[in-house]
Amino acid sequence: MENVKKNILIADDDYMLLYSIRFALRSKGHDVTIATNGISALYKILSKRNHYDLLITDIRMPLCDGIQLLDEINQQNIGIPVVVISAYDDHGTTETITSKGCEHFISKPFTSSELVNCINTIFNNLPNNNSTLTTEV
Repeated sequence: MENVKKNILIADDDYMLLYSIRFALRSKGHDVTIATNGISALYKILSKRNHYDLLITDIRMPLCDGIQLLDEINQQNIGIPVVVISAYDDHGTTETITSKGCEHFISKPFTSSELVNCINTIFNNLPNNNSTLTTEV
């Protein structure tokens, strides 16, 4: 399938992971914006409505966590696909994010290939979308 440049926002307070993901996705030709907490991510989303094609967020972050971020996105009726990444992989977390409309969860640690495969699944299932990231990193 054809590769199409996407605008991806990543929210995580782990700087090493944040920059690793940004590097991997930029190497695929995507525009990547970073936020170190949920408030910063929400501000970026609200200030550029309909700009981001995907949000990748951690659950546990300072100021506003990933669950609160999902709540705000839902309250604002922002239709953005979300991938939740977290080291806290338990049934309660999965159930909570699913109840908030997020169907994509990746447990830390993960490989860039796992993330790319998840993103491909999301983009391939969107209406009128024919983009795929390559999994080679």
